[in-house]
Amino acid sequence: MSKAILELNKMPNLCEECLFYKITGICDILSSKNHYMPVYTPPKNSRHPDCPLKEINSLTAGFTVIDNTTGEYPDTEKIALTEDWANKLIYCDIYGFALLEDGHMLLVDDCGNAVHCPPDRFKVIPIQSTIDLEKR
Repeated sequence: MSKAILELNKMPNLCEECLFYKITGICDILSSKNHYMPVYTPPKNSRHPDCPLKEINSLTAGFTVIDNTTGEYPDTEKIALTEDWANKLIYCDIYGFALLEDGHMLLVDDCGNAVHCPPDRFKVIPIQSTIDLEKR
């Protein structure tokens, strides 16, 4: 199984702390994998057992994305405005791309909305460097 990376300021310990949690108790990231059928989060003070977010403690990793249609970094605002698959996003508030552990790529806005990207649309270029956590 492929590993994937989502860069967050803080790893959520509970569903309620997550960027993808909705006040209605629905997880956007799990719902998007479920063909946008709602996936409800468990009771307070826990995480959904299928949560794809896993913390990486010993590695600082990142990635950049190339749009295969242009050969350049994607214009995410234009994509959110003009492409049907991204029309659920707030075009002026795009957070960036996320890679899930199963290899699926999402485009995410700062409001917690996420959509799956078409499988062959983007090329992911990993950027990674190991760090010594004891020296930090």
